[in-house]
Amino acid sequence: MIAFSRTKGASHLFDIWVMDPSTGKEVDVTNTPAIAEAQVAFAPDGRTIAFAWGSTPYDPTTFVGAGIGVIQSNGAERKQVVTAGAGQSTDEPAWTADGKTILFRRTDGDGSSSVWAVDAASGAQRQLTVGPTDSSPLGSPDGRRIAYFHQVPFVYPAPNPPSQELIADANGANPVAAGPNKISDWSPDGLRFAYFFDSGYLHSISTSAIDGSDAHQLADLSGRDDDPAFSPDGQLVVWRNKGTGDLWTIASGGGQPRNLTHQTGDEFDPSWGSAAAPDTTPPAGKLTGKSRQKLANVVTVTVGCDEVCTARASGTVTLKKPAQSYRLPGASPQPVAAGGTTALSLRVPNKTGSALRKALKHHRKAQARLKIVVTDIAGNARALARTLTLRL
Repeated sequence: MIAFSRTKGASHLFDIWVMDPSTGKEVDVTNTPAIAEAQVAFAPDGRTIAFAWGSTPYDPTTFVGAGIGVIQSNGAERKQVVTAGAGQSTDEPAWTADGKTILFRRTDGDGSSSVWAVDAASGAQRQLTVGPTDSSPLGSPDGRRIAYFHQVPFVYPAPNPPSQELIADANGANPVAAGPNKISDWSPDGLRFAYFFDSGYLHSISTSAIDGSDAHQLADLSGRDDDPAFSPDGQLVVWRNKGTGDLWTIASGGGQPRNLTHQTGDEFDPSWGSAAAPDTTPPAGKLTGKSRQKLANVVTVTVGCDEVCTARASGTVTLKKPAQSYRLPGASPQPVAAGGTTALSLRVPNKTGSALRKALKHHRKAQARLKIVVTDIAGNARALARTLTLRL
């Protein structure tokens, strides 16, 4: 699965989406109208996604990260792990190899930034670098090192020492230079970096050895290319092209670029997760609403899910003494956000409604027996039942 951020309408806020690159199927897993989620990073388990969140429209140069959160790739178990303090910004999350720790950048009110680590379970934080201009942390695939970019502020008069990518021990000690490029991802075998080359007018996707040598350009499409990430096997690289607003892929050794998304909206920050064990657990759906409803032209039930799912309703209305049954036309499937609810309505045809009103006036009992099937992203389904008593 590939996770990424996509704009939602004119607000330019972002949701987290996941897609299956083999089928092109995409699902919005956050669907939060007032919050921007960006800079996604898959954990090694291939299920958990770390992200930065904020309430401002996302732009790589102006986004203010209000905190670091995690969510499952099916939209379940969303929680905040880090909340920025007053005047601070926290963003750029990246996992360590054991999947227990999230690296991130913290920017303080004076503009200084450094690399921090947070335990994803307990929320305990520790500072790894002293700054004052450190960013873009990554964990090595073997868990023994971190990489980050150290920006050297320009001080007049020149010359100034160059800004550098640095590789350090996992605790931030003993940093050594690894070339002048800000790195976006570390290859699964630990031997190469992926980055976008920015010369001021050229923005292309490249890879190099982790010491900065043996650089190779992979792609240079029209418009800015950035945010490259390796596939779990290291054979492909996915990135964002600003000219099209789409995600693209290419073989990590070079080849023909392929447009992956072809969708409206702008996409950012792809992260390619490892293949996880198949999800075979059906969603935990829940039905709510009044059990007695006034007869109208629709019968309504409210359904909730613990993960992103779709809900489809069907049903019949039965009369007693004598027994009669009327089928209600099925409705189109409706999306349900993780932890949210959606109202499903089944139409009561005019002829059926007339018959029911006549029966109810003669004090006959009428019940709507509804079947709701909730289906998650993986195709697991759970059937729910609800019986409603109808009245005049």
